[in-house]
Amino acid sequence: MRSRLRFITFVASLASVSVACSSENPRVAAASAGSGGTGGDGLASSAGSGGSTPDLGAAGSGGTAGAASAGAGASASEPSGMPLPSATGIAKPVGVAGHLTVLDWAGFKAAASFSFDDALASQIANYSALQATGVHLTFYLISTNNATSPVWAQAQKDGHELGNHTAHHCHADGTACGGVYAGSIEAELDQCTNQLVMQYGAPVWTAASPYGDSGYDVPDSTRFLVNRGVVDGQIAPNDNTSPFELPAHVAGLGEMAASLEAAVDSARSNGTWQLFVIHSLGGDGGYNPVLTSDVVATIEHGKSAGDVWTDSVVNVAAYWRAQKLFSALTPAISGDATTWTWTLPSHFPPGHYLRVRVDGGTLRQANAELAWSEHGFYEVALDAGSLTLTP
Repeated sequence: MRSRLRFITFVASLASVSVACSSENPRVAAASAGSGGTGGDGLASSAGSGGSTPDLGAAGSGGTAGAASAGAGASASEPSGMPLPSATGIAKPVGVAGHLTVLDWAGFKAAASFSFDDALASQIANYSALQATGVHLTFYLISTNNATSPVWAQAQKDGHELGNHTAHHCHADGTACGGVYAGSIEAELDQCTNQLVMQYGAPVWTAASPYGDSGYDVPDSTRFLVNRGVVDGQIAPNDNTSPFELPAHVAGLGEMAASLEAAVDSARSNGTWQLFVIHSLGGDGGYNPVLTSDVVATIEHGKSAGDVWTDSVVNVAAYWRAQKLFSALTPAISGDATTWTWTLPSHFPPGHYLRVRVDGGTLRQANAELAWSEHGFYEVALDAGSLTLTP
């Protein structure tokens, strides 16, 4: 009942929201009509896109985000394009070949991802402030609302991830929709993905369940790399968190930077991955409005720490899932060569890497020797499917 009342309130306020948005930002006026909505989730109201910009090799297109997504460390220059930890001048190990270790969070102490649900008018209006942080973000869009806003095309070009938040933001039982139910939750997901692929020409790699409804977990597992939920929590390397119900910190009504920053600090202390869920940035009738300045301050707080990998959901999730896979492998030994082979999970984006260390020896993929980074690791291309260590 509460969700239905929210939706009624949203519909009643929609016209005034659209007018206000049009007068404040002519560039997005046409796409703003129909935004607002509640989220996470209260109720949604937005449209989406899939994947991210191919030229950056970032969120949703395969490959990881480049220097702009760093949030910490130096500019990216390694093959992966991932941000670089601040440590440099680390000598290549020359000990006995062996003891391969995958670095947690690409060599950073912790990770953070900021996701924005519902494609609300306030997100569109404040996109430039979010983009100015230099961090790749994830926008979970609803394909029947604001689906053609030029801001989302720009976001994709800027390397942000555009993910699936369904066509009408319904519960898994088809109730409390922000429009006419598509007939099944599978259709809700597929209609959204199809629209985003048609609109933006790139795959959709991750999803966020409307209302955090766990009824989406199974269909999401057949379509996406991960699904983000709304249950509070953090994710540790190699832990047993379900990829299809990732925990996250949902920003509360008026939550301020100090509180949001505390979640970043907690992840740093725990060596974990903290996801954030942001809805309204104010003025659009959306769920749990917070100030853009508080969100930006939190992102900058993580960057200033210097040891937090801040990136889109797909980029961090790909690393996390690949590390879990690799850590469970039993290598084959033939003579003095040790070889790991793997098959990536379904719906895994191309172009991603792991960062590893060994005590010594030579690492090769496809008969090519891997280069040592002075930042303290080798980068392993996951698409290759195998890695060999020799003395």
